[in-house]
Amino acid sequence: MSDTNNYKPNSDLLNYWPMWTRNDLNISSIYISYLATRERIETLFKSEWYSNGLGRYENKQRMKVVYGAGMQYLCFLKRSAILGLAKSVEDCFFLVQENTGRSPNFWRDAHRFEFSEVAKEIRALSNTIKHNISYVQASRSTSAAFLVKTCGYREGSHLDVLMLQDEGIFNIPNTISSMYCFLMSVVELYTGMRHAFLDIPPDKRDAAIREALVPSILNL
Repeated sequence: MSDTNNYKPNSDLLNYWPMWTRNDLNISSIYISYLATRERIETLFKSEWYSNGLGRYENKQRMKVVYGAGMQYLCFLKRSAILGLAKSVEDCFFLVQENTGRSPNFWRDAHRFEFSEVAKEIRALSNTIKHNISYVQASRSTSAAFLVKTCGYREGSHLDVLMLQDEGIFNIPNTISSMYCFLMSVVELYTGMRHAFLDIPPDKRDAAIREALVPSILNL
């Protein structure tokens, strides 16, 4: 039986406040780091690589260096964001146990929370990055098998190639918003306190979360 069945929420301030604040800190740090670094990477892509004083071969090599570095850093940035988001789930579940005495299990209980499909995909991606050097090979791990069978990833694909696009789970700002809501849904189950962002219309939620977690003074 799931550890969340028949559980009476505890809304005591001392129980839910550490979970809320830790989630805010984790997700805000990932969000700010991603936006600031992505801004620098976009500047790198715009580097002036062509020189009239150099021949065709030399200019071609300079172009490869600029775009190669940009793509490498972009993949690293997205890998870091995914690993950070997966770690934020572990932190949240740890705090649930510390503050409520309950012991939720992610894969067993994730379906009980909002945005669980995003959270499952992030966890599977994180495991594949850490243990399969980003290759999606269903025969090598249950996480990779989950990506293939449940999320529709192509067998044998490499995550670094997918990370060069800003679509689906790899649209990091949108994914950050979904993961933030997932974490707050976890907190709600155990405290009875529902975060206001969970009730914001979907077309306005991402902007509201960004405004709350990324101080405007940073100009990101």
